[in-house]
Amino acid sequence: MKRIINLILIISTLSSLFVNATQNKEQVNKQLVQNILNTAYSHLKTCEQEYKAVSEKFNREKPFIKLQRRLEPCMDMLNQLYKEYGLKPPRIAVSTKAPDSLDEYYKFALEKEKNMLETYRGFLKEEMPQDVRSAVHKLMELSANNAKVYRFILEAKNKLNKARS
Repeated sequence: MKRIINLILIISTLSSLFVNATQNKEQVNKQLVQNILNTAYSHLKTCEQEYKAVSEKFNREKPFIKLQRRLEPCMDMLNQLYKEYGLKPPRIAVSTKAPDSLDEYYKFALEKEKNMLETYRGFLKEEMPQDVRSAVHKLMELSANNAKVYRFILEAKNKLNKARS
């Protein structure tokens, strides 16, 4: 009888440990998912506002219209993930001031995209659901492509300035 009671105690202890470990893992994953989604959402919303401010100040649509179009599917993807995980996007009050020059903005934006790439790489080191991992890869692709655009523009301007001098 004592053996049966001890066996029941051992089984119940092990099962409660397993349940607690599973609950902790789910909680950590949900917190990680929230952090990833909020970081990406904030970045995209800020970019959206910057594109508007810079294009209005300098009366220039290119490349900002294309960059804006690239954001839209990613915003849709993030909104879908928020919905799937029962989370809400953060309320973001973005106030952006356009820089003094386009070159200044392109340099700033290039550095920002490089930083986002590092942030996304850091996220990929964590355990996360596959749909969130796929989203992070898509967001990395967006940041890498945006960085290429800014780098190309800056290099073209540098070549043009050298040719003029």
